[in-house]
Amino acid sequence: MQIVITLSIIAAAMVLFAWNRVPAVAVAVCTSLALYFAGILTMHETLAGFGDPVVILIAALVAIASGLEIAGVGTWAGQLLMRHTRANNTLRIVAIMIIAAVFSGLIGMNGAVAAFARTRSLGAPDPSGIRSNSDACVGSQFQSGVADRPRSRSRPGNRVRPRPASR
Repeated sequence: MQIVITLSIIAAAMVLFAWNRVPAVAVAVCTSLALYFAGILTMHETLAGFGDPVVILIAALVAIASGLEIAGVGTWAGQLLMRHTRANNTLRIVAIMIIAAVFSGLIGMNGAVAAFARTRSLGAPDPSGIRSNSDACVGSQFQSGVADRPRSRSRPGNRVRPRPASR
């Protein structure tokens, strides 16, 4: 019976995420609370995810990217890129790939892709032909993965991975 309840809660959460009328944070917190009140999770298990290093890392990446976007850095960088590449889409994608390769070498693939995904100015409708953020991010995601590969082979293990739970 627990599996039916769990799958029902997860299905409801997926519908709410897809519907996008309720903030994602509220859906996530309500999902964990629903699992707690249904008796699926203990209070310790429900709250354990908030202290997980991966959750903190992703929240920090989103906070930094949002701060840069609000400060106008993303718009400024997008306008600078548009000015230097003019109407040449090929040159623009190559420039985005080079920038993403440099970023991924410094801050890792996830940080580089997050920085580009939050930049709305690259997806602004203009005569240049880039129609959306996804068009602008394809090159950055590919190049970030390629540039991060040698770095991931040379470093010792995952430093963000949480310690195994003690039972």
